[in-house]
Amino acid sequence: MTARNNRRPLRALSVTLIAMFCSLTLSAAPPETKEAKTDQSAVPVAAPAAPAAEPVRSAVAYPLELLQNVQDGTGLSVAEFDSYYAILAHAKKIPLAKQRTAADEVLKRHEAAFKANPKNRRLKYSLIRDLIAHRDEWRGEPITIRGYIRDLKDFEPEGNTQGLKTLHQCYLWTKDSEGNPYAIVVSDVPANMPKVSRRETLDHVEVTGYLFKFWMYKADNEPGRWVAPLILASKLEWTPAVEKPPFLTSTQFAILIVGLVTVGFGAWWYSGVQSAKIRAARREQQFEPLANDPL
Repeated sequence: MTARNNRRPLRALSVTLIAMFCSLTLSAAPPETKEAKTDQSAVPVAAPAAPAAEPVRSAVAYPLELLQNVQDGTGLSVAEFDSYYAILAHAKKIPLAKQRTAADEVLKRHEAAFKANPKNRRLKYSLIRDLIAHRDEWRGEPITIRGYIRDLKDFEPEGNTQGLKTLHQCYLWTKDSEGNPYAIVVSDVPANMPKVSRRETLDHVEVTGYLFKFWMYKADNEPGRWVAPLILASKLEWTPAVEKPPFLTSTQFAILIVGLVTVGFGAWWYSGVQSAKIRAARREQQFEPLANDPL
């Protein structure tokens, strides 16, 4: 897959998120230890540590053990091709409704863990920040995001091991992604979905897929390198905006005008006829003798 850059004022991943990504990567390395110079016979034997709890995974998650070769902060390497195409095939095989349900459950679990931390009581949950902070927990898990897209393009997969045909890539921004895009790759797009360039946007787009890695790329108009969550999914979903119909169509408006003119002319004509009858009746009354008139 070739890197597809986005000309959007690619404040597209902010320095804050890059710093978070790098600091979390460094903090994951085990600290150096120095050999103790004390008499080992005087050191008490520590009890064996309890085995680490297995991370909770959804029923439709892609097996994490099959993603050990995935490296964050890089482009897509040849060594990652098999995992990359395997997740795309997995997304096509699992019913989309099950993926959505699992994605909602995973999101609720992460939001609950965030709110349970006293340090976060004044902070608002951010999905994109959570993906960076807990990327290994999210990797291979389903996620649903909604927003607008740019730069929707087709490409032929290289090193394809799953029999996949033409793939489609775009960038998607959500309301809470802080101006940073998600990189999206899908197997299918709606037939009526228009292609959009880097300068155009298409709103009301939704995708449910799997977090694969944090993909690093170079922007056209920004120095340095940027990272974006790479989501692999079966399809994009687009709901065209429903335009409110006008109060009256041009034909209806023309009919209304003709009707009003006709009614107005009819009322004017009827009023004139009635006025003429009244005037004629009054003239006749002036010459009719009264019943008691001696003449």
